Amino acid sequence: MNLVHSKDRLTALQRLITPERLSYYLEYTDNNLADAIRLYELNTKLSAIFYGPVQGVEILLRNTMNEQLCAKFGVDWHDLSAIKLANPQEIAVQRAINDIDGDITTGAVVAELPLGFWAALLNSSNDNEIWRKALYLAFPHRPKGTERKQVHGAINAIRRLRNRIAHHEKIIHRELDEDHNLILEIAGWICPETKGWIAAMSDFDPTLLPVSDEEELPLEKSESEAAPNRVEKPRKTQGGRPLLSLKKKE
Repeated sequence: MNLVHSKDRLTALQRLITPERLSYYLEYTDNNLADAIRLYELNTKLSAIFYGPVQGVEILLRNTMNEQLCAKFGVDWHDLSAIKLANPQEIAVQRAINDIDGDITTGAVVAELPLGFWAALLNSSNDNEIWRKALYLAFPHRPKGTERKQVHGAINAIRRLRNRIAHHEKIIHRELDEDHNLILEIAGWICPETKGWIAAMSDFDPTLLPVSDEEELPLEKSESEAAPNRVEKPRKTQGGRPLLSLKKKE
C-alpha cells in the first residue's frame, strides 16, 4: 500500500478520521500528516491481515472447548442443568439463547457466544468445575507444565487483539510478530494440523511492520561496535517516544 494523497484529500481524511483518532499516528511521525495517514493505512492493512489467523484460532478454540463440554456434560450442556458455570458465564449462555432466532441447538449457542465467554471459562472461578473436569482435555498438545492460568492468559491476549481489530483501533503499537506467533502456538496446543492450515492461510509478513527511528540497522550496529568512540547523532523523539518510520523491518 503506497497511496499518494493530495493536500485536499489529506485535509478531508484528517477531519473525517478525526484528529483524535489520528493523534497517535501524528505523534509518532513528528506531526507529519501525510506520514501519519500512511501509518494509519498500514494499521488498516495489518488489521485485515490478522483477521484470518484470529478467525481461525477463535473457531478452533470454541469448537474444541465445546467438544469437551459435550463429552463431559452432554450435548445440551447449554441448558445449564448438568453444568455449573460461574454466574457471569451462566448469564452469557442465557443471553445467547435469548438472541437466537430459530432452533436452540448446541451449534447455534456456540456460534452466538463471543470469544470473551470462552476465555472466561478458563478463569479461576471455573477452575474446579470446568477446567479440571473437561477443558484441560481441549489442549492436548500444550507443553508439559502449561496449565489453566497460562492458557487463559494467552487466549485473553488474543481476545484483546481481536477486539481492537473489531473496533477499528490501532494495533500497530503491539508486538505483532509475537501476537502472530501466539495465535499459532495456541492453535498448536489444540491441533498441530490445524495450526499448519492457519499458518498457510496467513498473509502476515513481519517485514511490513514499521521500525522505530531509534532502532539501529544491523550494519549501523556493527559499525558503531567497530568504532566505539564514534559520536552518534541523537535520535528523533516526540514526547520522549521514538518516532516510527515506515521503513520495513529487514
